[in-house]
Amino acid sequence: MKVTKVLYALFLLFISVFLHVSSVFATTPSISAPPSVTRPDPSDNPLAYSVEITFNTPMDSSTVTTSSFYIKDSAGNKAAISNPVATNSGATFTIGTVKSLSPCETYTVVVTTAVKSADTQTSLAAEKSVCQRF
Repeated sequence: MKVTKVLYALFLLFISVFLHVSSVFATTPSISAPPSVTRPDPSDNPLAYSVEITFNTPMDSSTVTTSSFYIKDSAGNKAAISNPVATNSGATFTIGTVKSLSPCETYTVVVTTAVKSADTQTSLAAEKSVCQRF
């Protein structure tokens, strides 16, 4: 009978230690990949008076500027846009065109590698461009 109680106590001790160790490893942060664009599709805004881009992590808003996030036409001319506005805790940025875009023109939304994450200052892995005809 005593052996059974001792074994039961050891079993309970093992389970509690195992659960504690499991919870410690479960909450340990993992090494993350470089920031990436998770939603670049301007077709969400078919008139393209504004373009919203969402990243997989909050970004340093001082690095998301009209030089690092912009719209250009097929000739490479940048469209006049507003300064990017951050939402979603810095993971989403929106730019708007200052004047209407030309109809039937192909525009490219560009996010450069100058954009950096807020926590580690890691740059976008590669420049991201998305073409859209308006």
